[in-house]
Amino acid sequence: MATVKKTTAKTAVVKVEEKKVVAPKAAVKAVPVSAPAPAPKATPAPKATVKEVAPVKEVAKKAPAKKEPAAVVAPTREELFVQIEKEAYYIAEKDGFVADPLTYWTAAEAKVLGKK
Repeated sequence: MATVKKTTAKTAVVKVEEKKVVAPKAAVKAVPVSAPAPAPKATPAPKATVKEVAPVKEVAKKAPAKKEPAAVVAPTREELFVQIEKEAYYIAEKDGFVADPLTYWTAAEAKVLGKK
């Protein structure tokens, strides 16, 4: 419990005295003071384990779809003319441009059109 005493009227200071409650001596046991307990050692984290995974089943691959060959379209007259013209030039170039141009042209026509 606390009791209150007034010291002076001018300062109006209040002192509070507390009474300490003491346990009976017979109930108190003396506990020997020892060194503080050492801090617990950090335990290492458990190691990760590798799980065995079941083998993956292979899926049978389907055969690729058969592609139908594209329809062969005959070249137009203009395309044939350009092919013959280029072939005639290559033949003449190999020959050194010595012969008549008609000779080179007929040889190129035979080669492009598949005639011998």
